[in-house]
Amino acid sequence: MIAWLARDEANTRLFLSHPAEAMKKAGIDLSRAEQKLLHRTREEVAQSTMIGPGVKVVNISTAVFPDGRIGKLGNGHRPGGRDSNTCVTED
Repeated sequence: MIAWLARDEANTRLFLSHPAEAMKKAGIDLSRAEQKLLHRTREEVAQSTMIGPGVKVVNISTAVFPDGRIGKLGNGHRPGGRDSNTCVTED
């Protein structure tokens, strides 16, 4: 699964929005019960991650490392600047 996610950013976007469909495309067979559980879990998470009114999302990106590497994200936060790790709200 990790190798499939790392192959293309479109794969990671699909996994974040439709995990069961992404897993099927990656060659993972899920039982009907597993698909239902994944769908219910995704719905519950979606309700808690809603973006409030007035917030404009400019960019969201994902990265998966094929070897499971864990490390720093992007260039780090730059005070007063915008980077891939900064959430910016605009009025």
